[in-house]
Amino acid sequence: MNFDKEGVFYKYIGVIALISLVIYLVIKTFNFQKNILEGFESKYNPSSIDDLNKNLNEIKEVMKDKLLVSKYRNKYEEALMNIDEVSSLKQLTYLLENGYDKNNGITSNVGYESDLYKKIREGVKDSLDYLDSM
Repeated sequence: MNFDKEGVFYKYIGVIALISLVIYLVIKTFNFQKNILEGFESKYNPSSIDDLNKNLNEIKEVMKDKLLVSKYRNKYEEALMNIDEVSSLKQLTYLLENGYDKNNGITSNVGYESDLYKKIREGVKDSLDYLDSM
């Protein structure tokens, strides 16, 4: 009878690896379920909301200080108006170049790209309104 020590060694290594994998998967499953359950609970309580508002106000003030709105207001307005005009021109160009197919008529996917330019112009309008409110 010939005893294969190397074969037995590899079998043990395989069994240990398989057991380790099963344990790892079980632990990951429990952590995943724990995260799902914690996601249903609110992380914020009244004291942490106050901290959140304080931090947001600090961030807002830093951003205002960086922009120097009072000093560069006219330049910002001019830039926003230029962005609005360029997005209108880009939309018009896109529609004229891609909106019609000789074989199929009006192409159906132009609405998506056209809508992006519309959203840019809406963002410009909102930004101009914000500048006016300051």
